[in-house]
Formats: sequence, C-alpha cells, structure tokens
Amino acid sequence: MSAVNTSIVALAPAHAAAAARLHIESQPGAFLPSLGPGVLAALYRTLPATTVGFGFVAVAPAEHPPASPVVGFISATSSVGRLFVEVGGALLPPLLARLARRPALIGRSLQTLLYPLLTGDAHDKTPSPVEGGSAELLSIMVEPAWRGQGIGGQLLDALVS
Repeated sequence: MSAVNTSIVALAPAHAAAAARLHIESQPGAFLPSLGPGVLAALYRTLPATTVGFGFVAVAPAEHPPASPVVGFISATSSVGRLFVEVGGALLPPLLARLARRPALIGRSLQTLLYPLLTGDAHDKTPSPVEGGSAELLSIMVEPAWRGQGIGGQLLDALVS
C-alpha cells in the first residue's frame, strides 16, 4: 500500500468500538484486551468526556476504504488517578460482568487499580487538560495493514500539539 493521508480527529464516543477492537487485535494476550471489548469500549467511550483524558483517531481517506474507517488511535491522560475516578462508573458494570466470567482477572485488575497509588497520582487535584503540562500515554494502536505509513507519528504529533 502506498502512503496515504489520513485525517486525524479527536477521539469521540463514536470511535469507542473501533478503538476497543484495535486495542484487542494489536495486543492479544495483554491484560487490558483480556478484559474484553465491553470494558475497552466503555473506557474509550468515556475517556474523551473526562477532564483529564484525551486522544485522537486516524481516519482513512474515502478513496481507501478499509473495513473500519478508524485505522489508528492514541489516548492519554494528565492524571491516571483522576481518570480512574471519572471513568469508574462507566467501567464498573462491564468490568464486574467480565470478572464474574473470568475470576482469574481479579488480581491483575486490583494491581491496575493500585497503579495510581504506586505512581503518586492518586490524589492529583488538577483535573485540567494538559496544555503545556505532562501526560501519560495510555495506548497507541495502528491497523497492521496501515503500519509503515506514518500514522503513528501523525497521532503522536496530534497528542503533543
């Protein structure tokens, strides 16, 4: 495939299912994908509505229609602890349903929830967008067929701009 120009747009709730699918396909066997599409879709649907989460998606041009128009995405937060608090209500129902079906995931889920305490991010009182501050990269994924086209770099540029 020759290089194509994708559109980089802000992550929105409408992109959640595509982001969840990409995350699962790009990291098979990793912890977050093991939580399933329901949990990841809830995360990516809720993240843009928080005061600390943000991201972007790469959308394929109309003349190169893939199965899904979203061919890559990136997400970040200026406060993991605050993000957990703000997305908790949306994540809890699908997470509890998944843990009921796969109890072996409970230990790893608790480790993930403790992460903000370990990083000192649990009591962050600054829920403002980054704008010149720092952020933690949560995920960056590009469709395998679209890799090598500079999409990851475009997504990173959008994130740090």
